Amino acid sequence: MSIINWGIIGLGKIAYKFASAFDQVKNSKLISVASKNNLNIEKFQTEFNLNKSFCYNEYEQILLNNEVDIIYVALPNNLHFEWIMQCIDKKKNVLTEKPATINAEEIKKINQILV
Repeated sequence: MSIINWGIIGLGKIAYKFASAFDQVKNSKLISVASKNNLNIEKFQTEFNLNKSFCYNEYEQILLNNEVDIIYVALPNNLHFEWIMQCIDKKKNVLTEKPATINAEEIKKINQILV
């Protein structure tokens, strides 16, 4: 069984709940996080036993980590589109909390790229 390596961009309450679920699955592992808040980075690194070199204070850095298979975007809604597009551009699989975007035009742009 291969392991899916996850990264999270944005480390608020929902990201913490999401990260807490990894101990209940066998085929996925949280390996990387990115946040503008250094206290949140430190909390996640300690709580989830993450390698410090995989904990970033710039969102772009997590997208360059070749060991990360999929990114969970846990940012405010108005930032979802930008970071979904960044993930797609860097060939990263992406999951975002709802709403995925703040309007239909953004979803159309995502679909045009993926189809």
